[in-house]
Amino acid sequence: MPELTLVKQCSPTLANKKTGSLFRVKYATKNDMIYDLKQCNQKFLKKGICFLPLNYDNHSALIYVFRPSRLRADFKRPQVQTILSMLGYKDFDYAHCLQELKLRLKGSDFPHEIGLFLGDPINDMAGFINHQGHDYKAIGMWKVYDDVELANHLFTEYKELQISFLRPFIRGLH
Repeated sequence: MPELTLVKQCSPTLANKKTGSLFRVKYATKNDMIYDLKQCNQKFLKKGICFLPLNYDNHSALIYVFRPSRLRADFKRPQVQTILSMLGYKDFDYAHCLQELKLRLKGSDFPHEIGLFLGDPINDMAGFINHQGHDYKAIGMWKVYDDVELANHLFTEYKELQISFLRPFIRGLH
């Protein structure tokens, strides 16, 4: 897996400021993806970070990088469970929810609840679901339906983390 892509897409998760991150990676074969993610998990699991392919098609994998401890805590929150329940999730154990999410990703629509797995603000996720992605107040890493000031603060914090994580790569290019 290209380290630059990992750092660019996942720095808030790597810094333990966000539950999870998503990105797509091209692989020649599914076996290449499995081998790569096995290597990543061996390296990062001891740091509390897990790599999981959510789907694989046309030599492209949607990779979910997450902190199981944070996801477990997120899914214990009553607000999160209420939303998951409304969307048809029966079990709120994060492992079961991940299996359900993987099934939903095989469908034609991208699941609206994906932000719950990323640790995006719960009120924005509820707003996104209720408004079906329309009528938002602001947009950045996600659509903002509630606290624009908080969201802008988080967008700035995540961008600064990305820059600080990318700095060693940028220095290495010169």
